[in-house]
Amino acid sequence: MALMTKLSLDELVQITHAYWLTAINDWQLRDSPIVLKQAAAEVLTQSICQWTGVPLEPNEVKHRTQQFIHMIESASKIGFRHWQGRQARRLMERWCRKLIHQTRTKQLRVEPDKSLYKIAMHQQLDDNLLSEQVAAVELLNILRPTVAITYYIVLTALALHHYPHEAKRLDSDEARHRFVQEVRRFYPFFPATVAEVRKTFEWQGYTFPQGSRVMLDLYGTNHDERLWQNPEQFWPDRFLYNDTDKFSLIPQGGGDYWQHHRCAGEWLTLAMMELALKVLTQEMQYEVPGQNLFLPHNRMPTLPESGFIICKVAPYSVATRVESTIMGRKVHSSP
Repeated sequence: MALMTKLSLDELVQITHAYWLTAINDWQLRDSPIVLKQAAAEVLTQSICQWTGVPLEPNEVKHRTQQFIHMIESASKIGFRHWQGRQARRLMERWCRKLIHQTRTKQLRVEPDKSLYKIAMHQQLDDNLLSEQVAAVELLNILRPTVAITYYIVLTALALHHYPHEAKRLDSDEARHRFVQEVRRFYPFFPATVAEVRKTFEWQGYTFPQGSRVMLDLYGTNHDERLWQNPEQFWPDRFLYNDTDKFSLIPQGGGDYWQHHRCAGEWLTLAMMELALKVLTQEMQYEVPGQNLFLPHNRMPTLPESGFIICKVAPYSVATRVESTIMGRKVHSSP
């Protein structure tokens, strides 16, 4: 939570925006279509690595991005796909352990305000540093979930495609915020989460025995007609009037960030989605060719099988040029 300050989130938005602009320039030169899932994941991989202070060479981007995707998509898989995810996690933890070690031994120069440095040098109550393994997992717990926002970005593009009348109304930060909130409510990114009961308890007349496996229906809660008016309608303006509590809109868990199981990176997710929405609607032009955009509700995480293909990408205004800086090198990009 200490990393989720407005200043640090603003910095991440600026970094990510620069990578989006560079990517758009690259995409317009390609003859082949762009798979938004892969392309957005590469943008987020580069962005979060720069923000945390993790060094990432250009020739590493696709490899690391694919490892993140394997980790994210293996959560509900069995067999080879599950093994792929476990193997990717082992390799990524080894990579992060090396980064932690290099930071502590000053083999790697990292700015003190970067997450990599803060995690590597964090002292526990007994003044000891975290073990390299624990620190590596904590670093990975920032990197991986940020790349997972890719799926929400693709679902945002899907919503723009399916509801073009809503896309025409995105003329303010408030309108974009309502739109991405509705994307998070409407689409089943992760339909449910599973847990095990630690201690027997009763709730609303139901007994939950210790050791039982239980499921929190995220999709069902976000579509419950007792909480939402016309829940099967995609209607961003519901957030003009709907004063949701901590357990109504729960695409990333419910309750309080500090005490309950609600995602500490929810603000980061919103910031990345709102930026992507602005880029998709104001800073680039593209076409959506024919493809199967069916969204399976029994897959975690869920996306159209195609990964959402776009083509004929171009900056929204080719006449205007802005200069952005990425990792110390200047890149000319079109807004």
